[in-house]
Amino acid sequence: MAATALMAVMVLLLREFALAQRSDPPLVRLLFLSASGAIVYGAALFAIGGPVITEGTEVLGWILRRRNADS
Repeated sequence: MAATALMAVMVLLLREFALAQRSDPPLVRLLFLSASGAIVYGAALFAIGGPVITEGTEVLGWILRRRNADS
């Protein structure tokens, strides 16, 4: 929950202050804000969400192992 809140705050701050005066195309702004949000979310999970990362890698391992077994 904290990582999501931090990501949302950062994206809103970037949109209001960093991109307010720029006239970039909407797609460029969307890509920049999406990438920024993903980076902040990943960093927050890495910093405060150790168990979440461990569980996520475990689930990813199950998915990849199942996919390789089907091939």
